[in-house]
Amino acid sequence: MKEFTPARRSRTWVIGTLLLLLLTGDVLLIKQNLRLRADLERFRPDTISKGQVVPQFSSRTLQGDDFKMIFAADQPARVLLFFSPG
Repeated sequence: MKEFTPARRSRTWVIGTLLLLLLTGDVLLIKQNLRLRADLERFRPDTISKGQVVPQFSSRTLQGDDFKMIFAADQPARVLLFFSPG
């Protein structure tokens, strides 16, 4: 029968502590992940689908001027959005 020497007992304690720390970290990361997923769902932007009527809207040009998008009734309404960094 093997006896637990002080070195072996110390090694077992260190390994157990490290495993407990890793398990605690995993649990905290899982909780954070679930909270972030819930935030994503709560702040999900509205989407539009094909054929859906979009009301007029306003935005800013690249120069910073206000621009109001008004759709004319007799023209096809297509909006192309270009995103620019900065």
